[in-house]
Amino acid sequence: MIVTVPFSPVHPSQTEYVRDRAYYLSELITDVSFDNGKLEVSYSGRDTEQFRKKLESLVEESRKVRTLSKKRIKQSGVHECGTHEPGYPRIAERPRDPHAFASSFNGGVHLQGEAALLPAALERLFRDKLGPAGFVLRKYPSLMSREIMTKSKYPVHFPQNIYRLSELSHDIDRITEFHRSGGNREDLYSTTDFYMQPCVCFQVYNELGEQAGPVPGNVVYAATGRCFRHEHRSRINEVRGLEFDMHEFVYVGDADFVRKTRDELAEKTWELFCELGFTGVVETAADHFFHHVDVGKTLFQLAGELKYELRVAPRKGLAWSLASFNLFGDVLCSSFGIGGERNILHSGCAAYGIDRWIQSLLYYYGDRSADWPSAIRERL
Repeated sequence: MIVTVPFSPVHPSQTEYVRDRAYYLSELITDVSFDNGKLEVSYSGRDTEQFRKKLESLVEESRKVRTLSKKRIKQSGVHECGTHEPGYPRIAERPRDPHAFASSFNGGVHLQGEAALLPAALERLFRDKLGPAGFVLRKYPSLMSREIMTKSKYPVHFPQNIYRLSELSHDIDRITEFHRSGGNREDLYSTTDFYMQPCVCFQVYNELGEQAGPVPGNVVYAATGRCFRHEHRSRINEVRGLEFDMHEFVYVGDADFVRKTRDELAEKTWELFCELGFTGVVETAADHFFHHVDVGKTLFQLAGELKYELRVAPRKGLAWSLASFNLFGDVLCSSFGIGGERNILHSGCAAYGIDRWIQSLLYYYGDRSADWPSAIRERL
């Protein structure tokens, strides 16, 4: 069923706000679209009128959104391909292109043949081409404790993306009952204090916060890890998954060092982007905070140019983010107690979605390594 409510935005940010949040009104939503002053939502539930009221409240919230237009920092081939991503496109349903994506399987990318070599090749490429002088390597587990998540404030700002683990307690009666049920007693699970990490950088902050003595400033840490985000099932496609590999450079030090490192990484990444033959843009951006009371943070990020986003746009109407370049001020260092009360450091991170870079390579060049750019082939 299509549920329709009036919607006449006065600024594109209102449309973006409604589109991002509408999917989280219900798991029964399959599509969100806008047409001639109307918001149209495909909804399979029976409580149509109650759902309509939720949509009306969301539209009313969007009228309170005040934001700035994005600023374009770099562009390549934009006049030909455009960069607007209309909603969350069903990429698999697009007309067949000469070069296909890797398939999406169980919420993640499914790589076969030589394409399975690309994650390691891209990680090496980022280290070789982009790594700031003297960066140090780290490797962390995919699990993240409740303590780390609490310090990061991620559950407050992005509750829609959280994956928390459950388990069977090591109790003989409970395990026996679960076994007798053939593994079908979901009520016997209990929640743990562990989460699947939504990003890698919180692990770096936790390590630094637990160090005894002074924390060295003006240092860049490089780490790659598997990340997990609870996306609405209607938003999942080849480039937006539930799990993905993320490479991050985390820079910690004084404010000037942090901003300079961010800007240099953005510039070097753009050079690599062009070397690989991609087209797209670098724009100012903001995080998609869940609750409307946090919308002011969006304005703050845009006004201060605290977040840049690199988006690849292979053709008109099709685009997705490949990387972001972020400044956090002293917020995360303060939250994790890095540097002590008298010497709180600044920080930021550059984050690269490896799976999305893979999809971009496969879109542009196909799945034969002989056709890939030399910068990739040399690192297989």
